[in-house]
Amino acid sequence: KIRKMQLVGAIPWFITKPFVGISFRIACISTLVASKLIGAALFWASEYVVYLSMTDILTTFGKVVAILLIISITISVISSYLIVNRYLRMDVDQLYT
Repeated sequence: KIRKMQLVGAIPWFITKPFVGISFRIACISTLVASKLIGAALFWASEYVVYLSMTDILTTFGKVVAILLIISITISVISSYLIVNRYLRMDVDQLYT
């Protein structure tokens, strides 16, 4: 897909943009799945942890989800950007060796 875009004269940012967008969406979906699993674990554990109120649990859950979202988006977008740009700089001879 990248080589086809280069053949029609696309600039590097135009080539990189869809891959970064896809990685952003995947990071958001993975954060949603992880937060549901963490929420289920907190809901299950709230019965056994009596010294925490539901407000404390929800506050902690919100902080964990926010940090998880920031970290997952940052890692996936930066890595996608770096890998696609590295691929764009490669010569055709380097691709298949």
